Amino acid sequence: MFLGGLLGVLDISSACIVSFILLFIYIEVGKVYAVLSYAVISVLAFLVCGQNLFAPACLTFFFGPMVLTKFLFEKCGKVLSWIFKLSLPSAIMFLVWLFAKDLLELPSTMTLQIVYFASAFLIAFLTHILYIRLTAIYMSSIRHKILRFLK
Repeated sequence: MFLGGLLGVLDISSACIVSFILLFIYIEVGKVYAVLSYAVISVLAFLVCGQNLFAPACLTFFFGPMVLTKFLFEKCGKVLSWIFKLSLPSAIMFLVWLFAKDLLELPSTMTLQIVYFASAFLIAFLTHILYIRLTAIYMSSIRHKILRFLK
């Protein structure tokens, strides 16, 4: 995430990649260790990144909760899980907009703010699809190879 912050264009990508690590920890080790890893990674990300706080904020407030609630929401059924999965980032984006408009330096015009939040919602939707596909690929073809190697 430090390199993503240095380059300036890889902020969201680096936060998403770190969330993949949390997803694998959740699958292999369990929910408790995934939450602990999320807390440690979030704190370290804020400490290491220094001036650029966008990538750690994306991980802490956006991608991290999406990973930690993914399997919880999937127990509710297919339609209801998608409603919950998409309402969580929407609620987080609304709270960020409500309390941190000045901190994020959002544009003053409402049209640009709507464009920002629509693109963030699209990123959340595509990330959820990516989590589903990545979990399916991992469970079907990669996991048994890793478990065979570790035995």
